[in-house]
Amino acid sequence: EQWALQTPHWMLTNSAHDEQGRARHRIWGASYIQTLRRSGWPGLPPILFSAVATMFQKLGVMITAPEYIGLNGQSRGQDGSTHVDCAHDAADQLSLLIYVGEDTDGDLILYDKGDPERQTGRISFRPNRVVALDGSIPHAARAPSDDKFRMSVIVRGTYECRQSSSGGS
Repeated sequence: EQWALQTPHWMLTNSAHDEQGRARHRIWGASYIQTLRRSGWPGLPPILFSAVATMFQKLGVMITAPEYIGLNGQSRGQDGSTHVDCAHDAADQLSLLIYVGEDTDGDLILYDKGDPERQTGRISFRPNRVVALDGSIPHAARAPSDDKFRMSVIVRGTYECRQSSSGGS
């Protein structure tokens, strides 16, 4: 949390627009995709690299073709609009989140792929929680209801599952 708040390049990194081109949400954050493309995973800031590597190792998954990596931050009144991270039929896309920041609320709401108006799930914000979801599932991040800051590390792209080192299948 301290590292994320002290990172010097918070900027507008996440925005979504409706069919008429009107902004639906704008969320501040820091994007690291260009750093990753230039220097690979080890080129990320050490704390971010460590968190992402630990997540990959514990989940047994690897993002092999990253499309986005960054930090998003929301404060009261900055609800994210409902959106998807990839095409509806993209079976090989995964979105991974690590919740960081203050202990607050701001749930992730999941919607039905066939009916994006119908809510199918809700994942509570809790610092250090990791969320892995099919990036084609419509979802929206709610802003906190208090004056705290809700942050997420987001890594998304094409993935593959890694074999367990224990020799099992």
